[in-house]
This record gives sequence, C-alpha cells and structure tokens, in this order.
Amino acid sequence: MTKYKVTERVVGLVQDLIHQGYGGEASLTNSGCTGTMEHLEGSFAIHLPGFCKESLYLTESESGNIVFIGRYSVERDEADASVEDIVRCAWKMYQYYKGRGYSMPDEFKSLFEHYGHIRKRTRTVTDWVEDGETT
Repeated sequence: MTKYKVTERVVGLVQDLIHQGYGGEASLTNSGCTGTMEHLEGSFAIHLPGFCKESLYLTESESGNIVFIGRYSVERDEADASVEDIVRCAWKMYQYYKGRGYSMPDEFKSLFEHYGHIRKRTRTVTDWVEDGETT
C-alpha cells in the first residue's frame, strides 16, 4: 500500500525551486536514511540535498498534502507548499546546525538572499605590509 507518491504538483514545486535559484540536485528516490525511510515506507519522493546534515524529501500524501520529510521527522504536511516554504525549512535547519559547525549550504545561498534571510556586505580592509613581505 503506497503511502506517498510523486505527483505533478511535487515536480512543479521542484521545478519552481530550481528556476528561483536552488543550486543542488533533485533526484527521484525510494531510499534514504533509516529515519526518512520509516516515514516513506518504500514510497518514492524527490530528494533535495543542501539542508546541512540533512536532506529533504518531497512527496504527496494520499490525502493530497505536500509533505516534506527530513532525516528524522515530517517537517511539513500541508495542502499546498511553495518555494518559500522550502527555503524557510532550509533556513530553519541551517540555524539549528550552524551551532554544530555546519556552514551555510551553497545550494540555498541565493535563495536565502532572495527571501531576506541574508544580505551581502562588502568591506574594504587596509593592512600595513612591511618591506619584503609578500602578503
């Protein structure tokens, strides 16, 4: 009995994510880490890396909800989902994991900027270099 399935809505959401600047891969899978597979129960999902230590799996439930499944739990289970919802989920995971030494995921950097989570700051630095130093 299939609990989840990849539908046109899920594929469309992933296409929107890529068009808006997601820099990672998207792949169809029915495998993953143990915690994720406990939720998917062998069903197919679209795998998105770039959530620090985790990945996110997008699928649709039998009830028609778009479901985001992380490494350990269902992150979101709602009737509709948007690119901003995925970005918000990535930001939440980054905020959680950055204290554990994980860097900002490159896959989402442009989307974090687009949705106002980060902004670019350019600084000019003046150093004094002694004769004979190369740096």
